[in-house]
Amino acid sequence: MKKRKVGILLYDFVDILDFAGPAEVLSLTSNSKVEEAFTLYKKHLLHTRPFEVFTITDTGMQIKTHSGIKVEPDFSIGNSPELDH
Repeated sequence: MKKRKVGILLYDFVDILDFAGPAEVLSLTSNSKVEEAFTLYKKHLLHTRPFEVFTITDTGMQIKTHSGIKVEPDFSIGNSPELDH
């Protein structure tokens, strides 16, 4: 199965839950109950998981959330991998 690339766009004053919740759900999604158990109990993300999740900002520079927490993105819009639709 092809791993789907999912980019989460971050911007200054974003609420943490708006990106952290979806990132956690997609990152921990598994293809089977066995993979799910391994991920949850061994605390190890399998290379077979269906989504590759990364963060993107307009410029690739760090942003500051609504609560003042600084977040370093994985990519800028210009250098991010092609996303799956």
